[in-house]
Amino acid sequence: MLGSLFIVLASCLVPGRGFAQATATQLTPSMLAPVDTSTAWTEQVLGWSAAEVAKALDPASALSMAPVVRQAPSCSTDQLNVIFSPATAGSPRVNLNCSLKLDSSAHVITRQLYLEGSASSNVVVDCNGSTIDPTFAERAIQIQSVLNADGTWDRPAHVTVRNCNLTHGILVQGMKPDGGGPETRLSSQHAGHTERAQAAAPTDILLEGCRSRRSAASSRSTSGAGSPI
Repeated sequence: MLGSLFIVLASCLVPGRGFAQATATQLTPSMLAPVDTSTAWTEQVLGWSAAEVAKALDPASALSMAPVVRQAPSCSTDQLNVIFSPATAGSPRVNLNCSLKLDSSAHVITRQLYLEGSASSNVVVDCNGSTIDPTFAERAIQIQSVLNADGTWDRPAHVTVRNCNLTHGILVQGMKPDGGGPETRLSSQHAGHTERAQAAAPTDILLEGCRSRRSAASSRSTSGAGSPI
């Protein structure tokens, strides 16, 4: 009983304390008595109060104790001006590394929102029913990993896109598919390719309340562009 309870306690995350640092080497014979969370045992071994132990063992608190991912800062006025400016052939997209929350459903953004690498991690895009209809890009939103010079991948994580009307959908991409890049072809010729491709892919991407459509007036090809969402 003590051993199983100790393992649970030592693996729990308590707000403000981080992961418990207690290990089996900290146990002494005087501690091998029935555990009472009202005694000094938890203070001596874990540094927790009785209230913190009770919370750690309460299944209802498990979600609230999970690590919190901080949202990227909101876009500045200057960034918003770029986002809302009309797209051109020479400037079809805007690199997005800030959180964007639109104030109504009346907006139409004509630039592609491009989220690249870890600089775009924790970004939240809430269109509030507005539309992203890129004039000169294949996809409304592209979430893309970046190949570093040392061969590792820098990938976006914890990205949320919600309440958006998207013309031509979203592309979430790490390695380019179908031999679309030399790094993909090289990796595919060696063992472990699947694991490398998974490690390169953007992770923890949440799409919520979005609608995607293809513009009937568009003749843009999407061949070789990867797998859209």
